[in-house]
Amino acid sequence: MLKKIARINERGTHNAVEYYYVLDQEVLKPLSEYVIKKEYDELYEYFIVDDNRLKGKPIIEFLFANNGYLLAREYTIDDFNEKGNPDFNKGIDVNPLYFCEKFMLRPNSKREYEEFKNKYIPMIREIKEYISKMGVEILFAGHQLRVEEAFRYECPIGCLAEYGGVTRCLRNVKRWIYQLWVMKLVFEAIDVKQFLSKSFDGKPYIWLEQGNPMPATEVFTPYGTATFWFEFQFSKGAHGIGLLEGRKISVRPDIVFMKGEVKEYYNPQILLNSISGKNIIIECKEEEYSEWGNKIISQINDYRAIYNPKYLIVTSLKSSPKIKNADETFSNLQLGSKEVERFKDYIRDIFIKST
Repeated sequence: MLKKIARINERGTHNAVEYYYVLDQEVLKPLSEYVIKKEYDELYEYFIVDDNRLKGKPIIEFLFANNGYLLAREYTIDDFNEKGNPDFNKGIDVNPLYFCEKFMLRPNSKREYEEFKNKYIPMIREIKEYISKMGVEILFAGHQLRVEEAFRYECPIGCLAEYGGVTRCLRNVKRWIYQLWVMKLVFEAIDVKQFLSKSFDGKPYIWLEQGNPMPATEVFTPYGTATFWFEFQFSKGAHGIGLLEGRKISVRPDIVFMKGEVKEYYNPQILLNSISGKNIIIECKEEEYSEWGNKIISQINDYRAIYNPKYLIVTSLKSSPKIKNADETFSNLQLGSKEVERFKDYIRDIFIKST
């Protein structure tokens, strides 16, 4: 007998968005693998399935709630009514993390996930060890719930549960984790003794939000205080400066830090004047050089024109040639690499000499 299962077809709505999977012989397959046809109306898409193929197989609903968090609930095909909606009272709440290793992934997504497990989970653990030792917490702000999930649970479950955006989501998570790990190396290089930025409960924090002029944290070191920005953007409207030139201008370096404190960071011109000639920019690249090499020269030139850094550094997780308009390039900067100590020595040296 044919039966339908309904889901909201527009991520842009203010409603929760659900993804349905079938647990078939311990492999989590997207419901589309069982669909005979699809139908649509203004709000929903309907998966038309043969219920005989789904008898005895758990149907897992992954629900991205309005606040962005991921929930999971288990149903059977008999729990869906004629409109295609499940009877909530018949469902069973399940822990989404249980399914981390069960998704049937496309080859590209599978490669990204394997790399996450092999390279990025060790980074996450090293970061966690450091922040625990320092008594500081990381606050993920904005739309970075997928990064927070991956960091907290060491599983990018929210990425894996998406139908078509798994690879893109995993890449974004890995980009942030690598940047955070590089920032941790900088903290170690300049021998941070204390994190000065405090939350309302008095606990030191590192604030991670994309495109914010507010510092991620301020720290105390034997060489003086320092201010750090993560995914820095001097103004919310900074991307508009490329309109006059008719091209996209790079305005958001990955890591910016400088010796001293900045008191006024919501006035763009005062902020730029305060950091000009004093800041150190680190641009972090986690993908193969072929993915970013043709853009890095213009990217660095834009950063120099806007921020006037004292030093501009490129770090690459993978093999990279020396970037000619960067002050220094660190190729294969990853866990266990000799580049880690060279990077720390270089950062310590330029920070001590900074004024």
